[in-house]
Amino acid sequence: MNTKTTARTPQDEALARIAAQAEEMARTTPNSKGRGRKGTPKACACGCGGMTRGGCWMPGHDAKMLSRLLAEARARNAAATHAA
Repeated sequence: MNTKTTARTPQDEALARIAAQAEEMARTTPNSKGRGRKGTPKACACGCGGMTRGGCWMPGHDAKMLSRLLAEARARNAAATHAA
């Protein structure tokens, strides 16, 4: 079996960080079971300052956070490619 080791690039590290954050978002975002039940309000996990109705995210804010993370990775990738 031939295994090739490659050096991790900044892009690989950024994508790994995004993947880890996406997994965390998926793990902490409540599923659709129990909708309609009111929980304890808490701050939205995206950092917007809004209050949820018991979940981790305000409606749509998990997708906004993922979009921000992907945009950050693309920008870092472009900067690293441009610098090389």
